[in-house]
Amino acid sequence: MTSPGSQQDQAVFAYKLNQVEQEIERLREHFHLYVTTRENELQLRSIQDAVSRIERDMGETKRQVGDVDTKLIAQREVLDRLQIKVLWGIVSIVLSVLTALFIAYITHFFQ
Repeated sequence: MTSPGSQQDQAVFAYKLNQVEQEIERLREHFHLYVTTRENELQLRSIQDAVSRIERDMGETKRQVGDVDTKLIAQREVLDRLQIKVLWGIVSIVLSVLTALFIAYITHFFQ
């Protein structure tokens, strides 16, 4: 038989063991939450890095599109100037031919 003091010690020991087990379980839950939180932080950081890279790439793309637009505008201006020169050449030829015909008509008229 066990003595009443020994039973009391066992009860205290069982109670303390139960408290320790509960504390360990609580710590395990906190640790699990910490690990989950840490994983979330790492995923968030990874997402933020990806967003930063995408923003940087978008800025570079916008700059390149701006450069292409500038080149296209310059090319269009050169083409417009060339078309104006060609049109002036055609107008000059037509006016020269008309002037020549007019002079020929007048000289033929006075003969």
